[in-house]
Order: sequence, then C-alpha cells, then structure tokens
Amino acid sequence: SQVDRMLALITATLNSEASLESAIKSIKPIACHTKHVVIDGGSADKTMEILEGYESDRAGVRVLRQRDEGLYQALNQAIEAAIADNSVSHIGFVHSDDRLLEAAYPQYLAAIMASDADVSYSDIQYHNASGDVVRVWRSGNFSRLKLNTGWMPPHTSVVAKKHVYEQHGLFDPRFGTAADYEWLVRVLSNQGISVYYHP
Repeated sequence: SQVDRMLALITATLNSEASLESAIKSIKPIACHTKHVVIDGGSADKTMEILEGYESDRAGVRVLRQRDEGLYQALNQAIEAAIADNSVSHIGFVHSDDRLLEAAYPQYLAAIMASDADVSYSDIQYHNASGDVVRVWRSGNFSRLKLNTGWMPPHTSVVAKKHVYEQHGLFDPRFGTAADYEWLVRVLSNQGISVYYHP
C-alpha cells in the first residue's frame, strides 16, 4: 500500500554551503514521505554546520561521512544506507546544487507511489543564478529503441524501487562521470523492468 512507501532522497556534499539549504528546504513539502540521506566528502566550509543544524532539528536529515573518495563512491555509500533502512521503498536524488520544484514534485511523488513501476522519471528545468528558467528538458515517453539510439532520461529526476539497486547493482565508478548513464542503460535495457514517465 502507499502508506508504507517511503522515498529516500540522496544528496552528496562537498563544500556545498552556497546551495545546500535551498536543496534541503525544497524537500519540505514532501518531508513526511521522505528520508533525506546526506553524505559529505570532507567539506571545509560551513556545509557540516548546516547539516548538523538540520540533523539535530530532527528534520529527517541523516548525515553520513564518506569513507572513499569520489562522487559515485559517495552516492553508493548513501544508497547502501537507504537499502538497509527497512522503511525505505524507493530511492532518488537531489544534488546539493539542485532543488525539487515545490509545485510539481509532490504530484510526481504521489504518481510514483500510486504506480507500480520499477523506475520512474520526469522532466527537469535548468535555472540561471537569478533563478530564471533557461532550459526545460522534456524527457518524453520511454522506449528501448530510443534508449538504444542514445536517448536518456535526466538522472536527477529518476526514482527507482529499492529492489532495482539490490538486483542490478550500484553505480560503477570505473565509468567516471558517465557512471549514472551506464547504470541507467544497464537497468533500463532489462526487459523485466517497468518504467513510468511523469510529464
């Protein structure tokens, strides 16, 4: 049932003080349906101070210290923590310089939870420093033909059921900055995976 479904949102930080609060605050409208797992790679600015404030405030933020170096190693460590949490059913991301669209994400989350899809994705917006929308990435419907010809949903919008990571593995850091692309190809190429697109 929807009642026992919980989304873990993962954020990796490294000297992220400038944008971090905006990312955390954007989760507030869906806070009762989410757990926020933040993993820090050894920040030297006020990132940890900000995180400790949210953690002690019981705002649903759990802070991890990164064991290994590298972005995808950090994301994998946080995914493992989310998998180990029995209350978590789905895993998604909000990067420290991104934010969830407060007007749209709650509807997206409700649709994900109502759907039985293994992997869900949506559209994303790019904003400039003033907050103006400069580009909208409209993903379009999923097909394996499109996947085979280079199409890819925006990774930042992807939410997967926890079992997808358990069955298909985590990010492979050997692929460098393409590790999220490789993970999506590996998962979405699988005929047994059901996919939901939310415009």
